[in-house]
Amino acid sequence: FGGRERVSELDGMLADLRAGGVKLYVCTKGLVGVVQHILGAVGLRQHFAAVYGNVGSIYGQSPYDATLGPPSPEEARLLGGPASADWVSKDALVGRLRGELGLTERGEACLVEDDPEEIQRAEAVCRPLFVEPSAVGMR
Repeated sequence: FGGRERVSELDGMLADLRAGGVKLYVCTKGLVGVVQHILGAVGLRQHFAAVYGNVGSIYGQSPYDATLGPPSPEEARLLGGPASADWVSKDALVGRLRGELGLTERGEACLVEDDPEEIQRAEAVCRPLFVEPSAVGMR
């Protein structure tokens, strides 16, 4: 995340957005559990209404994974469930969330994204913001 100072800046920015009534969500092609764990570890998870991504063994299961028992309640909460994986594409999820939140104008929602193809698909449902990957995260 770029160190303590950057995390503190992110925390303040996300808190300001929430104080202004903005609902924040994460949508990732990664695993929900990893994202929730990392956001929690740096103290940013509380800013997001939900994390959408992949759950379960979508990326396969290692021999080590097979030796583990069922997750604890805390682990199960972090890993997410069917609702966390209930999306097909980021643009469709943004469109669905706009409907659930009663946002009727395209400009009332924003997708912050580093994939130009995702940006292009989202043009119809929101105001996408392209960020370029950098050595320390996103610029």
